[in-house]
Amino acid sequence: MTPAVNIALLSGMIAGTFGATAAGPSLAHTRQPEPAPKSVTIVAFDHGGMGSMLVDKKDQKLKAALAMLPTRLRELPGEFPNMRDVPMPMVELLVTVLSNPGRLAVTFDPDGQERGAMGFGLVAGVTMKDRNAAQAMHGRIGGLMAGMGGMGDQDDVKPSASFKGMSELAAPFGGVIRYGPRESNNAWNYEVHVGALASPDEAFAGLRGSKVPAAEAFTATMSARLDFGAVSRAVETFMPLIEDAGPEAEMAIGEMEQLGILGEDAITVTMHHGFTADAAVGYTVIERLRPHAAKMGLSTTPLTDSHFSMIPSDATVAFISSFDLTSTVQTLRDQIKSDPEAAEGLEDFAGATGVDLFDDVLLSLGDVSGLYMSDSTGGSLASVVMFVSLRDRAKFEEAHSKLAGFANSMLASDEEIKGRIRVREWADGDLNLHSIIFPGLPVPLEVSYAVVGDWLVAGLTPQSVLAAARQISGKGTEGLRSNKGFAELLPAGNKVTSVSFIDTPRLMRDGYQYVSLMGSAVANMMRSSTNDAREPGLVVPTYAELRAGAKPMVSFTYWSGDDQVTESRADRSMLVNLSGIAGAASPFLPLIGAAFAAGAANAERQLDVIEDAMDQTIMVPAR
Repeated sequence: MTPAVNIALLSGMIAGTFGATAAGPSLAHTRQPEPAPKSVTIVAFDHGGMGSMLVDKKDQKLKAALAMLPTRLRELPGEFPNMRDVPMPMVELLVTVLSNPGRLAVTFDPDGQERGAMGFGLVAGVTMKDRNAAQAMHGRIGGLMAGMGGMGDQDDVKPSASFKGMSELAAPFGGVIRYGPRESNNAWNYEVHVGALASPDEAFAGLRGSKVPAAEAFTATMSARLDFGAVSRAVETFMPLIEDAGPEAEMAIGEMEQLGILGEDAITVTMHHGFTADAAVGYTVIERLRPHAAKMGLSTTPLTDSHFSMIPSDATVAFISSFDLTSTVQTLRDQIKSDPEAAEGLEDFAGATGVDLFDDVLLSLGDVSGLYMSDSTGGSLASVVMFVSLRDRAKFEEAHSKLAGFANSMLASDEEIKGRIRVREWADGDLNLHSIIFPGLPVPLEVSYAVVGDWLVAGLTPQSVLAAARQISGKGTEGLRSNKGFAELLPAGNKVTSVSFIDTPRLMRDGYQYVSLMGSAVANMMRSSTNDAREPGLVVPTYAELRAGAKPMVSFTYWSGDDQVTESRADRSMLVNLSGIAGAASPFLPLIGAAFAAGAANAERQLDVIEDAMDQTIMVPAR
């Protein structure tokens, strides 16, 4: 992911954090709040800039092309007169922020409410080349502020009393907004400080101290930490403001404690992404999650070799995970039964079909599910297969028999359908399968499913389901663990609870065209119509060069004590990984395109209707 994407994701988490803090009632109904530390960090994030994501030699042309972006931006107003009103210094500033290493943190100080922002603080900074570059940015910022309605007037801006060289102005929510160059850890940063920020460096202490569960040499290019325990301390502090929230809010607090979002045992999420000598590697650790696993629908039971054997060795995309939805299903059932209208609908359904949707269907499902595409099941979109284990096969089959009979009866009695849709039962040897068919109509779809042993398997074609059923029965390939690329990246002996796999070397062929088109777009964007000397060349290597030595993408989740750990491994080249992802998505692109086309056509029809109505209104004489 690019730094821009990471910043967007963390902005969402920060917004959610402030929302929970502002709306949640006190935790005092479960315990007396403990003395809070002077300042706690809720969110901390840093990244090495866009260039840090492009470390492989295959990506260096792309890296060099992106480095031309600031120069190209300065040329645009001269080439396109309609862009002269665009604040290009602001755009250039954004490019600088994304290109250079940067960091962001949100803090809370329970004793710092008088310093503004209700005790919350924010520090955001970007690392500059040197002091001169940081001071030059300060000059540009001052110029931009002066052009935004006088914010840069001398009466508003004062030299910072806390950090020499920085400036500050009064914030509308109390306290000050401080900005400017600052030296930290032998580097010059350009920073913005807001609210009750105790120390701009201490805000990142927890992020720097978080451990990476790796025995190998690992260089992080992006790190993030979200501490829900710090959120809890903020909520406790605001007890006088929210104690009148009522029993519903108190119940919501209790549910969030069970999920580990609030309370003494609240979780902490730490993420690191970076590189080893031969791979791109990511780690996500959710500390203290195990006590909340059941409530969150997470299983602590690892997958076994028999689970991996259900996926063909020639799978190109595969996901498999263990889960525990018992608590979730029971909670959902209780919520429905508490709503008289919804409860009546559920009873009507049970009365008509003889099936209790929760007891007979949902609670009869097991605790492992998966999805894959493979050559064995047909390749591309038609090969998509989904499967889920069954906790009680007999109960599920009895419920299915009643539901299928009810559906066929209803479809046969409908005057418009007249039996043109129905569920067909058929057999292949000792396997019983079902397909949704459209007799008499040329519908290119035959969704099918089957119960094989203690598994329910479904797919878009009867052929894919039949092949998948044979795989589960032990009549297919050796299984996913026999795939060399997969086996090399999945550590031996690791008791994983979830795995995802994209066979990048095999899928690159279908995705390369989109990546090469992207490369041409980047190259053309950086070229100048008046300066031929700036030529990015081939941003994307040839297919053979890019594919040489390419590695698959694998991620896996496991438990380490009470912590849940997810590791991901992929090729060091971002272009290689993008080609694999695009190849995995390519079977779905025609469907996405058709959906957009249908939406555009419908919108055009609606506009025509509106225009006709307006014309008729205009033509009708006033009375």
